Amino acid sequence: MKSYPPNESALSELAKHPLLQAYLAQVCSHIRMKEVHDDIREELLSHLLDIIEEKIDQDGESEEQVIQFALIQMGDSETLGKQFNAAHKPKKDYGMIGLVAGMILFGLVTLFAVKVSLVDGLLEHKLLYAGIGIVAMFGMYFVNYRKILHFAEPLYAGTVGLMLFTLWHGVEMNGLKQWLILPGNIAFPVFAISPYFLITAIAGMILHDKEARSQISARRSWWITMKQIILYMGIPLALYFKSPALIPLIIYSLSLAVLLLITRQWKLLAAGICGVLLVITYIYVLNAVQSQYLLERHTAFLHPKSMGYYQTGRSLEAIRTAGLWGHGIDAVNDRLPYRTGEFVFSYLIYSFGWVFGWCAGLLVLLFIVRMYLIGLRIKDRISRGLFISLGSILCLQLAWNVLMCLGLLPVVGLSLPIVNWSSTTIVDLAVVGYILGMYRRKDLDRTAGLIV
Repeated sequence: MKSYPPNESALSELAKHPLLQAYLAQVCSHIRMKEVHDDIREELLSHLLDIIEEKIDQDGESEEQVIQFALIQMGDSETLGKQFNAAHKPKKDYGMIGLVAGMILFGLVTLFAVKVSLVDGLLEHKLLYAGIGIVAMFGMYFVNYRKILHFAEPLYAGTVGLMLFTLWHGVEMNGLKQWLILPGNIAFPVFAISPYFLITAIAGMILHDKEARSQISARRSWWITMKQIILYMGIPLALYFKSPALIPLIIYSLSLAVLLLITRQWKLLAAGICGVLLVITYIYVLNAVQSQYLLERHTAFLHPKSMGYYQTGRSLEAIRTAGLWGHGIDAVNDRLPYRTGEFVFSYLIYSFGWVFGWCAGLLVLLFIVRMYLIGLRIKDRISRGLFISLGSILCLQLAWNVLMCLGLLPVVGLSLPIVNWSSTTIVDLAVVGYILGMYRRKDLDRTAGLIV
């Protein structure tokens, strides 16, 4: 065969050569993760064409000879394929998987410990919630999380729309409109789960806006910043304040701060801090009546003689009287309020004793620490920010509930996520699967430096 000049058209045609395509197919046949096949084929082909172009410039050899030379330079297809397969294997953190399994088992123990206090039919409902949640967790584990980020705007609009609908047509409980009643008389806490969806949507919008900024003028970039302030802080803060949903507001604000900090959105982080301070100023300074009530309620755990100390006092009483091994699985403690809800941790210690409490507390602590440790291993900044901020929503609730039962934080109506099964458990477990899926794919978008 004759030699030819190395122009772009000739190289484009050469890329379709059967020898090159067969080599690429052989390499990919040894890589189990099909999601990375296209990226690897594109990268390998680019390197092969570079070698071919350089060889033609130097020696003017025939097409077949140059291709054979390039394939020899790239190396054996089986060896290269196995190297790629090792680099792109899904990452499983067995420590975290074991802790999640431990938390679910903890939830099963909790369910049977409180069954004597449940109304008829609630036991079956709780088992159903857990079953659906576990299925959702496995399903989300295998989802490509980046594809969900492509639908950031619809996800954000749907979440905000659902919150607005809840404010207008939701059921009122304890003076708050934060729930929708689903078929089967199931109370679904829209505002409690909203931070998960808002944070996911905002991570996707940050990714999209980052790509858009590289193609627009500085003036239009300023408008993007203003839009972000309105969408990320203005609208959510207004909805949480209108409800009012103070705890979801705190959880959302802290997890958003984590996301903005990790993704280095300094201007937005500063604007968010200012917005939260303004809301707090209004609640505690400008609205004197409400601020007095909130201040007394949120500091009651520090004052044993105050009226608001009742729930904290009953929780500490249950823990103090538990002893090392507790009063047994069918123990009745009518003095402890919300023993199947917010104070289930206190009731478990009352039933199973201090030893169980230490073990359960250690499990929660290990879960929180492990969540952050594996999140920090994710190299992509936006993915790492999304992982840690979603994990923070879970961890904040876990930590707050345990410390609240121990009398170290105010009583705010937070139950143990994952452990105390309810309709929210479906979303909690789905989020666990989603973030573990992020870690699973943490090395699937890069070639790991194997092509040289």
